[in-house]
Amino acid sequence: MKHILNNLTEEEKKSIREQHTGGIKIVNENFSKLINATLGDSKPLVSEQNKYTVERVQKLVADGYKETPQINLPDDVYQMGGAGYQVNIMSPKDENVFTGYIILTEYPIRGFFEGPLNITNKEANGGPEIYKIFFKESGYKPSDDSDIKNKETLTNKVATEGIKNVTTQMISSPPFKGMYSGYQFGGEFNGTNYQWNCNGVEGMSGVRGMVDGKITSELVEEMIRGSGKSITDAKPKSVSVGFYSDNIKFIIYTTTSNKTKCVNY
Repeated sequence: MKHILNNLTEEEKKSIREQHTGGIKIVNENFSKLINATLGDSKPLVSEQNKYTVERVQKLVADGYKETPQINLPDDVYQMGGAGYQVNIMSPKDENVFTGYIILTEYPIRGFFEGPLNITNKEANGGPEIYKIFFKESGYKPSDDSDIKNKETLTNKVATEGIKNVTTQMISSPPFKGMYSGYQFGGEFNGTNYQWNCNGVEGMSGVRGMVDGKITSELVEEMIRGSGKSITDAKPKSVSVGFYSDNIKFIIYTTTSNKTKCVNY
């Protein structure tokens, strides 16, 4: 080997040394790039994936929003608004008032967010996966239920007690605002919170979530006439109570065998 090298010119020896040294350097650089890409040097990738979310965070902060670890709203079923990466938490029921809270999601959806969002213990359930939560005062004030809670509540277990809590004044008055959830409906009338628990009542199927509507009470003949249903087993001149909204309408009445029954119409 030495003999062969001795026969080479200095220029040829220099060329071989340069090729050898340069080759090792090139291999090391390529190997380093390969290792970094394979073992998860993913900063450029993560930055690219979160680019749009980061931009939205910056925009919200610029608009005066502050990141918050929880949603300080009373337990209730709220509504979702917004689109893409951003969920706007709207007020419960059909008020459609922005609460000031925004949820940013890691991944967007096509179209608009809509439907119920349960807030329980200051956490959102039933919505998209949360990336960050932001809040800015919007002027929204949750309804204070303390006045209703401090008022007398009369709960009628209809299946076992029959229909109670229907007063003469209630029958002669227009329908009043109420809410229907699960197997129970009710509302405030003349300072008292009336509730009718219909779990176990024949024909009562219940509902998920909360539904706003109106509560009406009549003598059963009037209620049947208004419903347009053909009901032949109602106890004559007995009182009945009903609930109606845009999508749900039912009446609770007493049969001739003194049982309670629910009919949807």
